[in-house]
Amino acid sequence: MLPKGQLEAARDFGFSAAQTLFYIQMPQVLRAMMPALINETIDIIKNSALVSVVAVHELMRVTQTLASTTYRPLEFYTACGLLYFLTSWGLSIVGTRLEKNRSSSAQRVLAQ
Repeated sequence: MLPKGQLEAARDFGFSAAQTLFYIQMPQVLRAMMPALINETIDIIKNSALVSVVAVHELMRVTQTLASTTYRPLEFYTACGLLYFLTSWGLSIVGTRLEKNRSSSAQRVLAQ
């Protein structure tokens, strides 16, 4: 819940309910939610190996098939693990940058 004074200030400045939502409430809520959203996205990607989608060859299944047919499991499982790691790491970096951009833009708005 946001402080009551912020909503009163928005009303005093003549903001409509929609403007208050999009310019005052949503930026603060998104800033607070960003770490949790990023963690959930990374979790979904990491756990995607546990869920198979109909008619789609999933990465772990393809890796298992290639490893068993070529008798070279180390290379394929290493590549698969690296792909998952790089995807998660990349999303983590993007999330961190989004958080920094949001916080710096909020500081600029507050400074004005």
